[in-house]
Amino acid sequence: MRVIQGEIWLANLGEPSGREQGYRRPVLVISNDDFNTATPVKIIVPLTTTNRGWDNHIPIGCEGTGLDKPSWAMVEHVRSVSPQRFSSRIGIASDEVIHEVTDWITDMI
Repeated sequence: MRVIQGEIWLANLGEPSGREQGYRRPVLVISNDDFNTATPVKIIVPLTTTNRGWDNHIPIGCEGTGLDKPSWAMVEHVRSVSPQRFSSRIGIASDEVIHEVTDWITDMI
């Protein structure tokens, strides 16, 4: 399965622990294409349809993304997952969204 940076996939993140995000939800692939080719895991950020008004939740609109509802990338929940968790490709996010998400992650670490 070929996965590229910026794609939005429906994924089963499993049973959450504490405040982790889990279950079946859209995720945004943020790992770059070289990483995605070289490793068996992908770095993702889960999406939510709940607008909490947090600066680090990056908005992703429906137009051109394949999403049914406006969503937000929850940057604080960045994690690596096996692509075996992916069930279907939804669409792709804009370069602007990818840059904003990766900038937040860089600032966090």
